[in-house]
Amino acid sequence: MTHCALCQRPVDSRVLAYVDELRPPVRRLVETTVAGWQAEAGICPSCALVYAQQAADQRHTTPLNVTTDPHTTFPYYHPAEESVLAQWERLPDYESWTGQGVTIAFLDSGFFPHPDLTTAQTWTGERPDWAHLPPAQLRKQVEVAAPRLIDYVDLTGGQEALGLDHPALWDDSWLSWHGQMTTTVAAGNGL
Repeated sequence: MTHCALCQRPVDSRVLAYVDELRPPVRRLVETTVAGWQAEAGICPSCALVYAQQAADQRHTTPLNVTTDPHTTFPYYHPAEESVLAQWERLPDYESWTGQGVTIAFLDSGFFPHPDLTTAQTWTGERPDWAHLPPAQLRKQVEVAAPRLIDYVDLTGGQEALGLDHPALWDDSWLSWHGQMTTTVAAGNGL
């Protein structure tokens, strides 16, 4: 057991090694705020969270890309972060908003009933290699986990195919992935 170089709390040295996961603006903030701190010394999760929040608090509410000449092609909100931020950094997570009772309709292509769209919160046993399962085996695995899908409509080929039992939902058209990506980002369970 070692200690955090900033707060002196005891912490497992393996946790301190995660200092490499700090975003560069957060790391620079610690380096400029704490005299003599070197990244090699590490940082505990509590201190990392404090500095990550301080860096987030320095973000502007309006984009800075229009303040440069020439303008950048994407909006950025912190002078030390002239890059596109990940979704989890741009959007706060509100635990009181669970999504319970919400129904979302997706109009897209390349969709299939992925395990992320089931009621299961964890996968029991060995996790299947989803990308390599034949359609029939994928369907069996997903149906066991109770899909949260309400309905399916396929409008390709000038036809209207309806229902969760329609073969188009379970064939290999899921290899066209865009609809699947947008659906699991919005409503996936992390499986």
